[in-house]
Amino acid sequence: MSKQSYILRYLLIVRKLRSFRVLTFEDLYSKLQLESEIHGFDLKMSKRTFQRDLREINSLFGIEIKINRKDKTYMIVEQDDSYYIRFLESFDIFNSIKIFEDVKDFVFAEKNDPGGSEHVFSVLHALKNHLTINITHKKFWEDNSTNRDVDPYALKEFRSRWYLIGKDHKSNETRIFGMDRILDISFSGKKYRIPAGYKFNEHFKNSFGIINPKNIDPEKVILKFDSFQAYFIKTSPIHRSQKIVVDDEHFLVVELFVKITYDFIMELLSFGNTVMIIEPEHLKKDMINHYKTALKQYKE
Repeated sequence: MSKQSYILRYLLIVRKLRSFRVLTFEDLYSKLQLESEIHGFDLKMSKRTFQRDLREINSLFGIEIKINRKDKTYMIVEQDDSYYIRFLESFDIFNSIKIFEDVKDFVFAEKNDPGGSEHVFSVLHALKNHLTINITHKKFWEDNSTNRDVDPYALKEFRSRWYLIGKDHKSNETRIFGMDRILDISFSGKKYRIPAGYKFNEHFKNSFGIINPKNIDPEKVILKFDSFQAYFIKTSPIHRSQKIVVDDEHFLVVELFVKITYDFIMELLSFGNTVMIIEPEHLKKDMINHYKTALKQYKE
């Protein structure tokens, strides 16, 4: 069975249990049998394989599935698994489009597929088993690739691209590698330990996207959006710290606590004249300078 089919089966087990809440093994087997016909994979499993799948799902994605021994039903233990579900959903969309190639006339995916998905399973395996990996990595602006030993700490998504976060042995620092820039991965056979107290969610708590500079402190940012843009901001927050300060028929005011980086400024610029910076003052000045510079390009 291929690596893709393993991950797909894990995804389907989680999805079915989230949808139906409780299912017996026989129920799951029947549903996976139907999914096998849809996806073109043999996704059926024995009870022994199913128990192994439950351990793998818990190990890889932190999703715990328990059995009620009275009625022999399975259910997901309630927890915050939003990050893992987001990954599984991304894999599901990618896999669906790859399988149903004949839907190209009415499913319009972006042409610029960043790549790197072929290495996801290897990175997950290394994360799960705390294995140091050797990656062949090539930066956009360099002609030659480099080989690096990396202790993988996490996978993070930003703008439909996946990134590997881990300790680079060469620099002895935590680095970020775009999965689409990794040409090859191999296992070194060495094990590593995650630094005591390291928490991935805390590490990126105040960052926007994938950049988390140590020399920049997070700040309170207050933004004012017009009534049209307000609908999108409320349903798709800019940052996890977003709080609504004012929400009426004329405008929306939100407060963020975030590191003001180049990526964050580019995000604000993408809203055009639908957003106004209330504070901090230095961000307001930066935005004005960006607008002035852009305007100069249209003057003869």
